[in-house]
Amino acid sequence: MNPIVRTAILILAASTAIGAEEKSVATTGETKPKDAATTKAKTPGVRLLEEGKYHEALPVLKKEWEDAKKTHGPDDEKTWECAHQYATGLWRNSDLSEGEKLAREVLAFREKKLGAEHPDTVRILSLLAIVLSTKRDLAAAEPLFRRALAAQERTLGPEHPDTLKCVNNLASLLKEQGDRAAAEPLYRRVLKAREHTLGIWHPNTLDSVHNLAVLLDVKGDHAAAEPLYIRALAAYESTLGLEHLDTCNTAYNLAAFYHNQKNFAKALPFAEQALKGYTKKLGDRHQYTIGAKELIDELKENK
Repeated sequence: MNPIVRTAILILAASTAIGAEEKSVATTGETKPKDAATTKAKTPGVRLLEEGKYHEALPVLKKEWEDAKKTHGPDDEKTWECAHQYATGLWRNSDLSEGEKLAREVLAFREKKLGAEHPDTVRILSLLAIVLSTKRDLAAAEPLFRRALAAQERTLGPEHPDTLKCVNNLASLLKEQGDRAAAEPLYRRVLKAREHTLGIWHPNTLDSVHNLAVLLDVKGDHAAAEPLYIRALAAYESTLGLEHLDTCNTAYNLAAFYHNQKNFAKALPFAEQALKGYTKKLGDRHQYTIGAKELIDELKENK
């Protein structure tokens, strides 16, 4: 059997709350007021999302949204923040149709009530772009990413955590569109800024290492990609644990990297590591779990 070329999984970054996932601040030299979302208390559902426990988070997030509608009413921003988090959970669990529908509802509410450039409006705009990108509707996603990025650079600054997440996501979209020349400087911009503001071991810095590795791999620069994959995986394992989704994605990608080099024996343990984590975090029917099973079957057949 001739092995198919395996496509790597990119890490997209959605903000659960402004500043919630990174500790950096804008470095434009301006004094900026604290974003409203920074002060929002994290609910149990949001904490589960941030821990990578997406399957467990979904019913919790749904109940928090339903409770908020009863407590605060349908027109309160607290209710719509819970809706935003539930939409994030739907995306993380690959329920893309419902995730897109809910994200559009939240966006329409916030544009009307908060304005187009309010940080919370831009956060849900970014999530909608991510959902559309995940659905492979790249043409619809690109202008949303660019609109969100322009607003964040104006209001938050070029090195604010949420700005860098949006740059990362735009780079990932451009890579998926085949525009690798445009994607690479964006990935390198994010990596340099995160290493400077967060340090080399921060999970979001590692996301940048991982995504740059994927891009270099696709470009055929395997000698440059391999040490970046290895660096990202070792650091994810140390900082996030073996079963965090980012660790699993990187293990899968390293397995796919060795698979595509026809080094099947070296690929197998990384594929098995990814499958174990995916099964626990996402369940047997998730597309990532199924993909890892298929990769393992192919590796064993070609070993």
